[in-house]
Amino acid sequence: MKTMKNMMTVVLLGTVGLGGTVTFAESNDYNVATSEAKINFVKSLEEEDIEIPGITDPEIVDPENPENPSPNPNPENHLLRINYVSNFDFGTWGSTTNNITAYAKAQPIYLTNGEVQDVAPFVSTIDNRGTERGNGWTLSATASVLTDENENELKGAQIILSNASYNDSELAPQAVQGDKNISAGKQVLANTTAETGAGQWSMALGNVKEFTTQLPTQEDASVLEDVTYDITNGVRIEIPRNTVTNNTEYSGTITWELETSV
Repeated sequence: MKTMKNMMTVVLLGTVGLGGTVTFAESNDYNVATSEAKINFVKSLEEEDIEIPGITDPEIVDPENPENPSPNPNPENHLLRINYVSNFDFGTWGSTTNNITAYAKAQPIYLTNGEVQDVAPFVSTIDNRGTERGNGWTLSATASVLTDENENELKGAQIILSNASYNDSELAPQAVQGDKNISAGKQVLANTTAETGAGQWSMALGNVKEFTTQLPTQEDASVLEDVTYDITNGVRIEIPRNTVTNNTEYSGTITWELETSV
């Protein structure tokens, strides 16, 4: 599958979208949205430090016009709003007593020519307030703890965002650089001034790269096969050594918020 370093280039090409799986906040919270982060564990075949994501496919969406599933956060099309956020899928892992660093899978989108292209997970915002924008806005994110279906916590897991970027433009919002540990509390990811960030913008979380690893086949877990897929270097989860895990899925919520002075 083709990859692209900067998701914003894809946005400029124009896309035709399918619905995503993002869950948004209540309709009166037009400046708040939530997405899912998940990781799955199975019985381990090997005991060694792991640094690979899983292989399940995320939904294919359009970063310019993703369809908002119910409940819709912006039924009245508020002038300032979060339009879309990607889910983070860290894949399937073998249970281990060692450290795990897992990178989220890339986000496939449809191009206007019908081709599918992988881009970095992204956050789309819209600011159509005209000249009454105050000092602009800030975008922040916070991660909840990850738990399984029985509310057992994935202790010590940290979700870290990095390498965020917008399209190269003087009018673009400014992405905050460096590692942002959103599991440690609310982190500001981007900000604007009165002169920047107007209109629609999508912030890419990292750059896409191809990754090849070996995973068990579905037919026989004792047989490994080569699997190649795309990941982003902008979203990772770090799980410390000797973390107790059950052979099941753990999931949590990422809360995204736009804040403004007006």
